[in-house]
Amino acid sequence: MSAPDVLDVANFQLKAFEVAAEKKAELMEAEAKYQLAMIDVLEKRVKIETDLFRLRMMQDAYQDYCNARRQSLQKLRVWQAKTERFETAVRRVGYLLLGEASSGYQCRLGWRGFWYLASQAPVNSVVEMANVSCSEEDRQRQGFFDPETERSTRMSVPENLASGLSLMDWARSNDLIPRLGSSAMARLQELIVIMSEGAQQLVAETELRRREAELALLDVRRANWQTLEIEFPKAR
Repeated sequence: MSAPDVLDVANFQLKAFEVAAEKKAELMEAEAKYQLAMIDVLEKRVKIETDLFRLRMMQDAYQDYCNARRQSLQKLRVWQAKTERFETAVRRVGYLLLGEASSGYQCRLGWRGFWYLASQAPVNSVVEMANVSCSEEDRQRQGFFDPETERSTRMSVPENLASGLSLMDWARSNDLIPRLGSSAMARLQELIVIMSEGAQQLVAETELRRREAELALLDVRRANWQTLEIEFPKAR
């Protein structure tokens, strides 16, 4: 697979992080709409309620939904901003997959993107990534490129690196990039695939919660009509 092909595949796979953030924002928006509907319901019920105990309970619930709505809107803004950060990180990871075609600046950006996405992956994905082993072939220094000198690194890879993540952290700390076609690059791609699968899991889970929130909103809107006292004009 050529460098552009690898780059395209990786970007396609990692796009799931952006989609997950967008879905999370949609979930927060749906929850905010649900809470607003509940506030509207309670406002109407408070106006027609005569029992003092029930009235106090409704007023407390009203305040709870107001607080929850404010928190949901704050989270909405956070996830909207995260969508942009994911987009930036995905684009930066692509620099790593260009191998020796990347510059020193792109190398540093690429590792920032990689570790940001790794930090946002689900726990099970992080565990799976941590279990990716590092072989002797992965540790061959000929498999790493120094973009500043435009040559293979002369540094020896520590023999005590036993996992793929520790190998990538060593490369990051030394501003090195795996060469195209090398065993180290294959290990990097393996880690990226695990991350992308975790992001797709986040998309599915968040979409399910969003649909549940929309159904709850529909139920509340239906119940809201029952609180209205509609007076029809009398026939003359």
